[in-house]
Amino acid sequence: MAMNIAIRVPPLLFTICEAAEIQKKDIAARLGVSKTLVTMWAKNTRTMSWPHFDALVRLILEPATIWNIAARLKADGSIPVGQDQPALTPIDLFDKLCWLVFYRDLHIYKDVALLAQQLAEATRMDPLAWDFIRLRELNQRLSEHLGNIPQLDPRLELDPRLEKAVRTLQEALGIAEDPEAPAEREDPQCHDGR
Repeated sequence: MAMNIAIRVPPLLFTICEAAEIQKKDIAARLGVSKTLVTMWAKNTRTMSWPHFDALVRLILEPATIWNIAARLKADGSIPVGQDQPALTPIDLFDKLCWLVFYRDLHIYKDVALLAQQLAEATRMDPLAWDFIRLRELNQRLSEHLGNIPQLDPRLELDPRLEKAVRTLQEALGIAEDPEAPAEREDPQCHDGR
């Protein structure tokens, strides 16, 4: 279920688009919006809807986008991204991609906290004075938000889109997977020489 939440656009979103040499006109065409709106998002003068944010994050995580960034990183070692920001390096790119994937969830948590405060305030008085229509509205919004919070995965796996982007980045940069990574280690008891 897609939520209708307004997301404050993190500058990082457009920093990565610029690093991939994705132009605003291309973003506008991809998302079905005007270039003016994309410019307003880039300048952080307008909030972005969840569907538009998700579509732009999906564009950033696409293999072609990651390959474009990786090619620039491979050629230059880093990508200058702005006067007040350090240049983008491969490890910075990984951190920024992770942060973007979790950014939307931060908004959901903030909204849940606000709704919980509003519910608490609305129920402080005598129950006979409660505004049940308002309480039902708050309850409905809280229920929608809670339904959109990712469930804790005991394996703590990455978002599949992020995993694919990381694999693409490793491949594009010629970085081998860490043979000592926990998921890749072989169990010595499985190889007993029989």
